[in-house]
Amino acid sequence: MTEIGLLHPIVINKQNKLIAGRRRIEAAKLLDWKDIPATVIDLDKVILGERAENEIRKDFTPSEWVAIRRETEPTEIERAKKRHGRPKNSEKFAGFSDSGNALDKVAHAIGTSRTSLEKATAVVDAAEREPQKYNMLVEEMDRTGKVDKAYRLLKSEEKRKDFSEREFPVGKFGVIYADPPWEYEFSQSGSRTIENHYPSMPLEEICNLPTMALADDNCILFLWATSPKLKQALSVMDAWGFEYKTNMVWVKERIGMGYYARQQHELLLIGTRGKPPTPPPEQRPSSIISSPRTEHSEKPEETYAIIESMYPKVPRIELFARKNREGWLSWGNQV
Repeated sequence: MTEIGLLHPIVINKQNKLIAGRRRIEAAKLLDWKDIPATVIDLDKVILGERAENEIRKDFTPSEWVAIRRETEPTEIERAKKRHGRPKNSEKFAGFSDSGNALDKVAHAIGTSRTSLEKATAVVDAAEREPQKYNMLVEEMDRTGKVDKAYRLLKSEEKRKDFSEREFPVGKFGVIYADPPWEYEFSQSGSRTIENHYPSMPLEEICNLPTMALADDNCILFLWATSPKLKQALSVMDAWGFEYKTNMVWVKERIGMGYYARQQHELLLIGTRGKPPTPPPEQRPSSIISSPRTEHSEKPEETYAIIESMYPKVPRIELFARKNREGWLSWGNQV
């Protein structure tokens, strides 16, 4: 651009909204240009031609999809109203159906699906609300074209934010039961992706939870860990102020996924702080829990009964809980 200038002007509409050329503008800013050539178009009339040109040269980026949607969807909605012969302010038209038809038309003209367009819009909207947090997400989405991944990361971050803003419980407890949302570096794609089911947390965030403040002088910790996360779970136990003692094993009826061995079990680590009493012999359970899988990552219901039988009169708390249970204080983003 310094040597030969700008080969292709940026594209704006008559309201000075940018249609194409965000990267060209950024480059011009780096060069300290005060002016930049621009082509003013009526996007509604030339969208199909622009699409054909870009299909030959390059695909629209997802953020360009969103710009096109914002420009053309209102016109499509107005056209839909006229087609159906409904007045402009008809309450009946405010329903999902006609708006959906308009969005379908816009997505088809751009060359993508309605679902992908809606996901890209959510990512761009988030970046406009919080640019420092989400601009990188838009840039990565445009660079790779992976809208689903960007959308999953956005939803996960929003859930994680909601989770982090929940007030941490207070009190002293003799039993702490926890099922941390471990973060996996090489999670399976598609429906098996961890972030599709719940927001994971980095190891450092889990370790930094003020769990030690919840522990009575004599306290026992029951901590779930998958086999790949055993080392991390032991570091969490140490960070929370507990010493590892033993573990129980949940054996599932169906085999799962795995990179070296397909997993069919999970570990319930047991650690202590101070000198909590061991259960009397008649209340010591088997180290094997045989129970079928239920929802993704949900642990066996009988685990509660096992812990209650071991420590029937001790104040108990569950961290990362999915539901409330009588006799327990529950903390998590699903309760």
